[in-house]
Amino acid sequence: MAPEFTQVAVPCSPVEAETGRYETYLRDVCGAAEATRVSRVRYVRAFLKDVFGDGAVDRTAISAAALRTFVLGRARRCQPSSTSVIATALRSYVRCVALEGLAVEHLHDAIPAVARWRLASVPRHLHPEECVRLLRSFQRRSPRGRRDYAMTRCLLDLGLRAGEVAGLHLDDVDWRAATLTIHATKTHRSRVLPLPAALGRALISYLRVRPITTHRHLFVRIGVLHGDPVTASVVRSAVRLGYQRAGLPPTYTGTHRLRHSAATQLVSGGASLKVVADILGHQSLDSTAIYTKVDLPRLRGVALPWEVVR
Repeated sequence: MAPEFTQVAVPCSPVEAETGRYETYLRDVCGAAEATRVSRVRYVRAFLKDVFGDGAVDRTAISAAALRTFVLGRARRCQPSSTSVIATALRSYVRCVALEGLAVEHLHDAIPAVARWRLASVPRHLHPEECVRLLRSFQRRSPRGRRDYAMTRCLLDLGLRAGEVAGLHLDDVDWRAATLTIHATKTHRSRVLPLPAALGRALISYLRVRPITTHRHLFVRIGVLHGDPVTASVVRSAVRLGYQRAGLPPTYTGTHRLRHSAATQLVSGGASLKVVADILGHQSLDSTAIYTKVDLPRLRGVALPWEVVR
């Protein structure tokens, strides 16, 4: 007779229980996308650990000074954009607490506002020669190399988010119409994009060696958890390793740089902001306007002809 094993339940810490309730609020009340929930829960968890450690979480004991100290402490070692995300996460958590009838308006006002001019920076993107180096870094003789190459092309050719690449299904590719359907994710809006020829060839090459699995996800794991759908972290890892093999700067780590690269190439190629916004899935043209700053030839054309004073 085979031995019976009893599964021991791992007790949930007070902080984990509290962040679990907060994540439920984000999902069921706010309708936040998974990536947004993961980001906000991470910062709220860090804050609660700072305040309560491993002890019980007492919402009434959260002070304005603790919130302010946490944000200011992170601001010393984070970029303004990251600090703004932290502050937004804490404000969201305070609103969650307020639903239980606690008087926390003073806590919301205590969280520092982050001075950040949205259009002040230039999108960090890859130059064309860097894109070539990245794509050439993948060993396309192996199934993993073909998969990672195809996932990277999705990011670089269409400006998809890592979560959108991981969420693609086999049925999302319409080979006759040469389109790719991106289902509602961060913006809760689906969109149908044209399938570039190079990306189509990369997908076909990968599908020929795709592991046999019952899952309908387009990209699946190879090796550990063989045949299971990939996650956004798997997509990010594939790109990060590609950066390293291509000899690109160590500051090149995230997949959003490829999204910026796709938008930059579209704008430089003469695409209108409306077209770029539709491809990226932006709800507002204000989110797309920053890419006009990387189109230097067009900027030179509208620059004022200043006279040089001698």
